[in-house]
This record gives sequence, C-alpha cells and structure tokens, in this order.
Amino acid sequence: MDNHLSAVVIGLGAVGSATLYQLSKLYGSDVLGIEQFVSPHTLGSSHGETRITRLAIGEGEVYSPLAIRSHQIWREIEQKTQLSLFKNVGGLLISSPSASRLHVEGFFETTQAAAKKYKIPHELLDQAEVAKRFPVFNLDDDESAYYEPDAGYLIPELCVKAQLDLAQANGAQIHMNEKLLSYEQIGKQIKLVTSKGEYITDKLILTAGSWLPELLPAKYSQLLEVHRQVLFWFNIKAEHYPQVAPENMPIFIWGIKNSSQGIYGFPVIDGVSGGLKVAMESVAKIDSPDEINREVTNEEIQAMYNIIADKIRYLDGSCVKTAVCMYTVTPDHGFVIDKHPDVDGILIVSPCSGHGFKHSAALGEAFAQIVHDGKSKIDLSPFSSIRFTKEQP
Repeated sequence: MDNHLSAVVIGLGAVGSATLYQLSKLYGSDVLGIEQFVSPHTLGSSHGETRITRLAIGEGEVYSPLAIRSHQIWREIEQKTQLSLFKNVGGLLISSPSASRLHVEGFFETTQAAAKKYKIPHELLDQAEVAKRFPVFNLDDDESAYYEPDAGYLIPELCVKAQLDLAQANGAQIHMNEKLLSYEQIGKQIKLVTSKGEYITDKLILTAGSWLPELLPAKYSQLLEVHRQVLFWFNIKAEHYPQVAPENMPIFIWGIKNSSQGIYGFPVIDGVSGGLKVAMESVAKIDSPDEINREVTNEEIQAMYNIIADKIRYLDGSCVKTAVCMYTVTPDHGFVIDKHPDVDGILIVSPCSGHGFKHSAALGEAFAQIVHDGKSKIDLSPFSSIRFTKEQP
C-alpha cells in the first residue's frame, strides 16, 4: 500500500485541478490527484475552448464572492505562468418582459442586485444603445441589456493545465489514467482502491464531475442529473470579422422571447474562419457519461441556426464545427458542496449546472482551506444539500 497522504483529489477537471494546486501550496508532495483520463481532455465538462466568466451572478448573489476571488486567482496564475487565461472582453445579458427563464427565476433581476450589492461596474443599455456599440446583436425594440465590463471568458483547457503544472511544480503527485473503484473508512482515515493501487488518506475530495453520481450514495446521486450539451461554431462573413473579434464583441447570454430556453455565446477567437461559438442550455438527460452520444446531427445544427439566424448578424449559414460536453445538473441549478453522510473526511463537490467553471479557482482555494483549517474564508453553507430536504412551509 502506498504511503499515507494528507489529501487526495478525485477528478482533475476545473475544480479538481484548482483544488490540487491550492493543496500543493500547503502540503507539497503529501497530496495526490487522480484522474481517470489524461487531463485536460474533451470527455467531461472542462473543454470547448471558452467558458463564460462574470461577477454579478444571476443564479444567486451568494456566488459573486466566488467569482470575484476567482478573477483575482486567475490573474495571479497568469503572472506566475506568463499565460493568458482570462480574456476580459465584457459581458452582455439580454432580456425582455417575455424572455425565457435562465437557470433560475429572476436571473436578470438577481444579476443587477448582485452588481449593486458588490459594487460591480455595470450599465443598462436599451436596444438602440446595444445596436450602436455591438452591432452584431439584433435586438427587438422591447429587449434591453445589462453590460458588465469586467466579464469575459476563460480558456478552460489552459486553466486546467496551468494549475496542474503549478501543482506538480509544488511537488504534488498526479496520477493519470487511473480510476477510483472504491473507498471506505479505516479508523479516522480513508482507504482508496483504484485501478492501479491502494492509498490511505486523511481527506478525500470528490470532484469527479459527471462521474460523481457513480461514487455517491443515493441521497446525493439522485440530486445529480447528467445532461448532454452541444456546442456550435457558426461561420461569419469575412468582411464582418472585425465586429465579432474579441476586441469588439463581448460574451453574451440571451433570454429568448417566448421560449423555455436561452442561448449564450462568444466572440470569434480563432481568426476570421474560427466561427462564432453559441449554445443553448440542454435538457437532454443521459443515463451514463460513458455512453453519451458525441455525434451532432444536421438536424441539431439546423435547429440551433434557426434560433440565432435573426438575432446574430453576419452569419453565412454554415457550421464550422461542433462539440459535445456534459453538464451535471441539480434540481435548483445550484451547487452541491457537502460532507459525505457516511464516511468522515470526504468532501462531496459538484459545482455544476453549467455555471461552475467561473468559480472553480476560488472553490479550489476554499476546499484547501477546509482541509487545512477546518473551514473556508468564503461561506459555502448555501450549497449544502440540506436545502433539498428541508420541509417546505
């Protein structure tokens, strides 16, 4: 059996890599990260070239401290690595009186409330102002927007790799192509059995993303649905590339009128032929992350294009490429961060439902603080699963 460890992290995607990095600053070689594939990879939730980041969080004001701290950590990592992880292009949230629900009720109202509470710079723009500043967006007269200049996008694969490289430089052990098979309490410690060995650790952090339900008792696994998410890149007419380049176009989230779903997207980041990335929140539940259909049909492409054709200008009708990832989704689209109900020393981590990446750097720091100090500086209690079991008034 391998030597005793202070902490083990299972799953090295967005949150796992952040947690291992932060733990490595405290424990050096006494921490281990285990990943069933080779991270970063394209099989989970931490890929697809870009991830939105914003500070005023419509899913709940409680998330904003995590986003604010994450932005600080991204900049710290950039200084250490000389990599460009965070592109500060601004963010536009578009709504109307008949807009679709985005994750939660009152998304746009909560966004504005969070901006005011945390003094996050923002502007409210009407249709004419959006057309003047960001002509790529074709708003109706009754649509308006919230603009946040400090929003933008992250490069997910690069963020994951940068933190794993820093963790390894600090001495952390990293095992790729190794799968957790079981865990059990042994006295005050935890025994892990993987596809390649056995380990004893004081603390175990489960950050396995869409594979997390397989590692949990029913109390938690029933709260986590895995959804297939399709990403599309549509071609832009070459003469209009300047208007959709990162220098001139923000990320966007759009509550579609008279629809049950909204869309989100990004500027064209890979030059004139890179394609404008757009997606819609998926409700396509899958039974197993290992059996997800990664093929995107022409019907899916056409359906997405039909939604955006009259909203985003300069499209030429062709799709450059597609990709499939997974969202792990809870009933209220909030995070689940909790102690294991049966095994002491295990932290269950599912910062999910399609809005977790922007918070991952701060969450990794918070989990390292919990391991080292017994509590985190940012309050994580709103994410306890107890909210799902409380009796309704």
